[in-house]
Amino acid sequence: MPAPDRRTIGELLADSDALARETLLDATPEIAPAMIRSWNQQMPYPGKVAGNLAQVTVARSVPGPMPGATLRAIASPTSCRPSIGSDFDLNDLRGAGQIMYANVGSADAMCDRVIANFTNLPTIFPAGSGRWQASGAGWQLTLEGRNDHGTVLGELRRSLFFAVTHVGELRRVDGSRFKASEAADALEGFKVALSFALARWIATVAPVGIDIAGNQVWQQWAKWRCDPVSTNYLPWWGGHGDDLEHFIDRLLNAWFASEQERDVIRYLAILLIAAHHWGTTIEAKIMLVHSGFDYLSWVN
Repeated sequence: MPAPDRRTIGELLADSDALARETLLDATPEIAPAMIRSWNQQMPYPGKVAGNLAQVTVARSVPGPMPGATLRAIASPTSCRPSIGSDFDLNDLRGAGQIMYANVGSADAMCDRVIANFTNLPTIFPAGSGRWQASGAGWQLTLEGRNDHGTVLGELRRSLFFAVTHVGELRRVDGSRFKASEAADALEGFKVALSFALARWIATVAPVGIDIAGNQVWQQWAKWRCDPVSTNYLPWWGGHGDDLEHFIDRLLNAWFASEQERDVIRYLAILLIAAHHWGTTIEAKIMLVHSGFDYLSWVN
């Protein structure tokens, strides 16, 4: 007969935390599906699908805060050894290859607004489409769903694919200009906030910075992480989006408070999303949640 387990609650939590960390650290893309069935596969570099990107994004003029603006993917990178730095891999003499991460334009370029595509976002309003705004830490994000959002979302629920479901415009609340690097930080904050709220990763794709004269001064091309649309998740914010707006406001204020706060939010989001993933085993869910509570006890 096995001896009774004499460990305290604190010791059990510490052991489960250590096991969860070891599992995550030891996981590789090859063996992760067998260890934790929630390994987030990164989507291919968007340059590979740039030719099809404009066909699936919303491309129409809209009235209101964005007069005359056409919301669609604007960036058009070339494949002939662009002058974008050294972080790319050219695998033959013709200049063909894959750009792992690239900023086209200066990180200090002054922008008036940034247009970005959002993938696999659900219905925020009951109607499915329409314009929705959220703000926090001095930033304002305006999202507009595509006209066929309901149809596309239904297809996504029956597949493991992704699609551009919304187009977003990022501005400063006070209308001031901002650096491209600041916009990248803000977009990451909104991405983490929306992913945290949905308990799955959504992605911001191919953002383009536009100056006050309407010129494109910055583009970002990189791999991104996006989870499939959940079939059994009901939005907790109801049909009007007010609760979601309050949540994003609080998270973004903490996101820009300090680097330490940002690291805490990012790590907790990773644990929460992995624990809620449809493929994560019950054992892994328990370990990940315990790790999150243990982590909060340390940082607080």
